[in-house]
Amino acid sequence: MKKYFLIPVVLIFSNSFTSNAQPVVKQQSQLNAYFNFLNNAGFSGQVLVAEKGKLLYRKDFGYANKETLYPVSSTTSFNIGSLTKQFTATAILLLEQDGMLSTSDTLGKFWDTLSAEKKAISIHQLLTHTGGFQRQAFPTADIVSKNELLNKIFTEPLQRKPGTSFQYSNAGYEVLAAIIEKISGLPYKDFIRKKFIIPYGLTHTYFNTDDLFNLNHKIAIGYNEWKEINYPVVDLVNWNNTGASNILSTDNDMYNWFSLITSDKILSAVQTRKLFTPFTKTGEEEEYGYGWYITKTDDDKKLIYHGGDLSGFHSELLYYPENNRVVYIITNNELFGYGISKYRIEAAIPKILSGKKIDFPLKTIKIKTDALNKYCGAYELDSANSFKVWNNGGQLTIAAWGQTAINLLLSKKEKPGMNLDSVSEKSAQLIYSVIAGKDEIAKNMLSPENFEIYYPPLKEKYNGYSNVMGGNAVVSIGGTIPVYWRGGGIYRTYIKLKFPAGNNTFYMGWGPRGIYDVTANDDRPFPLIYPIVFLADNKYVVYDIDHSNATAIEFTRDQNSVVKNLSIKDDNGSIILFKKIK
Repeated sequence: MKKYFLIPVVLIFSNSFTSNAQPVVKQQSQLNAYFNFLNNAGFSGQVLVAEKGKLLYRKDFGYANKETLYPVSSTTSFNIGSLTKQFTATAILLLEQDGMLSTSDTLGKFWDTLSAEKKAISIHQLLTHTGGFQRQAFPTADIVSKNELLNKIFTEPLQRKPGTSFQYSNAGYEVLAAIIEKISGLPYKDFIRKKFIIPYGLTHTYFNTDDLFNLNHKIAIGYNEWKEINYPVVDLVNWNNTGASNILSTDNDMYNWFSLITSDKILSAVQTRKLFTPFTKTGEEEEYGYGWYITKTDDDKKLIYHGGDLSGFHSELLYYPENNRVVYIITNNELFGYGISKYRIEAAIPKILSGKKIDFPLKTIKIKTDALNKYCGAYELDSANSFKVWNNGGQLTIAAWGQTAINLLLSKKEKPGMNLDSVSEKSAQLIYSVIAGKDEIAKNMLSPENFEIYYPPLKEKYNGYSNVMGGNAVVSIGGTIPVYWRGGGIYRTYIKLKFPAGNNTFYMGWGPRGIYDVTANDDRPFPLIYPIVFLADNKYVVYDIDHSNATAIEFTRDQNSVVKNLSIKDDNGSIILFKKIK
C-alpha cells in the first residue's frame, strides 16, 4: 500500500484556494469547485466528507453505465474491493466478543489435516497479513468453489514464515471468511447480512454474487480510460475473494457503517480498539491493525485508512481521528492512469479543508454529449504518429501513438532529461534482436543479470506467437511514456507486432537498472490516454492531472464547421498539424 503525501500542484491555467481558516461554506464551495472540474475531466463516482459526525460534503458524479448514460446517484452501488476486509475483521471480533473464538486460535483448531506449519498460523496473523500466505490464490476474475479455493491455499507453499513480516494477502482473508462460516454455521455473506447489513440499515450494500438483475441499472460498471473492463456481478456460486473483496456499497452506507464502528455500536470499545491498533509494520512507514492501515500524514497527524482496488474501480475510506474527519471516495473509472485517485485526488481533499494552496483550471465547462461527436476521429501526422479522439461516455478523450505525438502532450517541465526517444529506440533494437536471432545485440544492451532474466522469456513469447501466427511480425513502436506512479526514471515502451495471421501487443518496462518487465498481451490500445477539458466552447486543453499539466490544442474547422485538423505546438513553438483521416 502507500503512505499519503500532500503533493503540490502547479498549473498556469489556474485559480487558487488559500486561507488560514476555512469556514464550512467555503470548504464546501471549494470542494465542489474541485470535483466539478474533475467531473469535467472525466471523474465518475461518489465523494463524501464528514467532520464531527456531520456531513460536510457529498456528491455524485458521472455515469454508472457509460453506454446507457445512466448517471451515478446516491443509490448507485460500487464494488468496494478490499474495503470488504473491514467487514471480515469486524465479524471475527464480534465472534470473539461473543465467546465463539479467539484471535489467538490457530488454524489447527479448524482444520486438522494441515501441515504443522500451517496449523500454527493464528487468526491474529491472518488479520494482520502476517500468516505467510500468498497474495492471491486464483486470479480475481476466476470462478471457483470454496473447496477449490481452500485446497489451493492450504496445499501451496507459504511465501514467508508465519508471524515474521507483513505480506498483504487476500488469501488470508479468504481463510478468515471460511472460519466465520465454520464457527457461525452460516454462509459468509448471510452472516454479514444478518449481523451488519440488515440490522444497521445498509440498504444499498450487496455482494457481487447476489441476484441483482432487478438492480442492474443501479450497479456501477468499472471502466478504464477507453472501455468497460469490469461488470461487478459474477456467478452466484463463486467463492473467489470471499472475505477479501466482493462487497458492493454506496458512500452513504459506508459512512453510516463506519460511524457505527467508531461509536462502539457494533463492537464493544475494547474490541473496536483492536481494529485500529497498529500490530505490525508494513515496511512502508506505516502499520496495520485488523483490516486497517495506520500511519501519519506529512503534518504528523494520525490517519487510519484502507483502500480497495479492482480493475475499473478504486475506493478509499480515510479517517483522521484528531479532526474527527471521514473522507470516502469511490470511482468506477481508472482516471488518467493507474494511481491518480490514490495519489493525487485524495491527497487534495485534506489540503482544501485545511486551506492549503491547490491550483487547477477552475473555469472549465461541460459540453453536451452530442456536441462532442464532431471532434471524434483519427488524426495523422505521418505513418508513425497519430492521435485518436473519441466520445468516452460524455467525455472527450485523446490518445497518442508514436513518440513524437506522445512528446507533444507531455509536460514541458517534466520531459527534460527523460530521453524517451532513446528508450523507444532501445526497445526497438531489443525486439529486432529477437526477430533476427542476433542474441549478441541484446547481450550488449542488457546487463548479464537482466539478459538472463528477461531475454529468454521474451524470445520464447515471440517465437510462440510467430509459430502460430504465420511467421515474423512487422514491428510498430507505440512510444515510451514515463510511469510516474512508480517513481522517477521508470518508463514503459508499448509495442505492436503485426503477424501475417494476427496482431499482438506488449510493453517493456525500463528503469535505472535496465529492463524490469516484459508483459505480453497488454490490450491497452495506446500508450498515452488523456481527457480533453473544455475551457470554453472552442478552447481546449489536454489535461494530465498527475502533474497538473495542461497542453493547449486546436481543432480546425471548415466553413461548414466540419473538423478537419488537430494542431498543437511543440517545445520550440512550432505548430504541428495532424490531419483528420476518418
